[in-house]
Amino acid sequence: MTPTKKKTGSTESAWLLLALMGWVIFQENTGLVEVIIWPFITYASVAFGLKRVDLSDKLWGSKPS
Repeated sequence: MTPTKKKTGSTESAWLLLALMGWVIFQENTGLVEVIIWPFITYASVAFGLKRVDLSDKLWGSKPS
């Protein structure tokens, strides 16, 4: 049996937040966009960035000695 990877859902939640931000921009609610843009973009950057680092370096997994 192959070991299963634990899925955290961080990239999916980042996509959801970006879609929500896109909807708010589409609705032209500039006051809300000014409030949510930095937390949403920061979270998405971290979620996608850590996924990329983990895939290339296996930062969170065990490395063979």
